[in-house]
Amino acid sequence: MKLFFREEGEGFPIVIVHGLYGSSDNWLTVGKKLSARFKVYMIDQRNHGRSPNSEEHSYEALKNDLAEFFDQHKIEKAIVMGHSMGGKTAMCFAADYPERIEKLIVVDIAPKNYFLLNDESQYFLHKNILQAMLEIEFSRMESRKEVENYLLQ
Repeated sequence: MKLFFREEGEGFPIVIVHGLYGSSDNWLTVGKKLSARFKVYMIDQRNHGRSPNSEEHSYEALKNDLAEFFDQHKIEKAIVMGHSMGGKTAMCFAADYPERIEKLIVVDIAPKNYFLLNDESQYFLHKNILQAMLEIEFSRMESRKEVENYLLQ
């Protein structure tokens, strides 16, 4: 998959991978600061930002997208920083491609199985949010405030 990305600066590459519901836009300020010392790539993962959408959305697919991104941009080795879902993507990538990782920075997520935490996990919180969003009949909503009030229930 050909991912949308933003590129700033020169030097050793650092690849920034955003979290769920995010995009490269979330990392522009940090990316610009890092670009004083590094060549910074801020990617949009599949189904996010300006990257293509796909029926498949798994860490295996996200990891493969990142490997393909490295190949497309001839990145042999980089610092990889991932936030939340992007952190899990980065960990999966590092596990399968350790030779391509100079340093791994994981922000706001842990290397554990969130499915085992049942209804206290991020997985179930996000699942409930997505389920509520799918139930909205947008044709009956006249404003953003109505949608907000519906979701508050």
